[in-house]
Amino acid sequence: MLSKSGKKLEEIIKKAIEDHVITTSEYEEIIAMANEDGVIDAHERVLLQQLNDMIATGQKGISLLFDKQREAIAKFSE
Repeated sequence: MLSKSGKKLEEIIKKAIEDHVITTSEYEEIIAMANEDGVIDAHERVLLQQLNDMIATGQKGISLLFDKQREAIAKFSE
């Protein structure tokens, strides 16, 4: 059964995948959310592992950026 926190975590991770970018503050928010109820269930653990693997390998084009890097990219794109 999918927990409420697992569902919310899944939505945030999917958004990061769609954006192809995750900032350090977004990553920290994901980790905090996973720890929010004091239990990282099996589904949350799988989601976090998949996210970490995607960041480490660049899979699906996901990059981990510092917040200022993302701001600079956004400013440059204007």
